[in-house]
Amino acid sequence: SIILKAQSLCNYALDGAGPEMTGRDALDECIKDLKMAIEIRQRRNDDQLAETHQAMGYVHYVRATCIMEKPPQDKYLYCADIYETPQQLYKKSLDPYFECMGLYHARDGPDAETTLRMQCNLALVYGQLSRVEPEVYVETAEMYYIRAIEDSTRVSGKTHRRTRRLTADLKEVRVRKEKLQEALDHGRAVVRETT
Repeated sequence: SIILKAQSLCNYALDGAGPEMTGRDALDECIKDLKMAIEIRQRRNDDQLAETHQAMGYVHYVRATCIMEKPPQDKYLYCADIYETPQQLYKKSLDPYFECMGLYHARDGPDAETTLRMQCNLALVYGQLSRVEPEVYVETAEMYYIRAIEDSTRVSGKTHRRTRRLTADLKEVRVRKEKLQEALDHGRAVVRETT
């Protein structure tokens, strides 16, 4: 029930929150609840520990996306800390996502739906990071998308909805990569002209 409450709070924040509770308050409460659930599940060696880590990663991902995509004046309605950036929050989501990926892989196997979903989530996080810091993350994002597409195609086929979505996202990452390369090439040309 703690996990369901956390998911509801997360969705509430994603939907724009409301006057009763800000997005920040909802996400802060979500994190508090998930920390408690992780602690309980770790003590009990609970089979559902992976899902709890996944939920924790998702909260950080949602907060980052809300900060990045909401108008600047609304940013502080979601930040737990006024100095938080989307990059920091996307990076925060990676630890629980990698933890979850390892747990799913061990518990369910490499071709299980849970493992494939986590592979997609990792690609998505790196895809978002490549939006905010393309010079640092665009190649990593491309690598994760390629791996997720290969695994999804092998298990579910090329026409599966997940595979198609990943392929579309990879195209966006590659457009960012091309723009970055064009900017680098342009910068090199300017340097050559001035020397």
